[in-house]
Amino acid sequence: MEYFLAAVVAGILLFIVLHLRPLTDYQVRSLCTKRRKKNIEAYFHADNAEQSVNPDFKKSLNPRGVFYQVDLPLCSAASIVAGLLKYKKHEWIVVAFEKQKQVGHLCRARHKCPYVESRIMPSNFLKLSRNGVSHRFR
Repeated sequence: MEYFLAAVVAGILLFIVLHLRPLTDYQVRSLCTKRRKKNIEAYFHADNAEQSVNPDFKKSLNPRGVFYQVDLPLCSAASIVAGLLKYKKHEWIVVAFEKQKQVGHLCRARHKCPYVESRIMPSNFLKLSRNGVSHRFR
């Protein structure tokens, strides 16, 4: 019994010596980096399942860059966008607006389209939020 009490007291003292002191700057930075990576991986987790997209909708997409209102979970948005871009012969730009793990708006257009570049400027984001969007997705 005495050995058990001595081991418990030694364990408590060891804990106090090792853990009840302030962390060094290096330890704080490494802990912050580790927690940040863990949180980012948890938030932006994407499922790997291939999503099918309505072919009629895919053909009707405007190559000049139109905002579409969507209601997609963030985890499946990447695979749906990949389905929209599948078999396209040109470079395309997709801009998705996310809030609380839900993608609310999506803009898809051909690369190097001046209309798109002016359309996705930050100054136009406020207009988008006030006026709404012109098309409904799904």
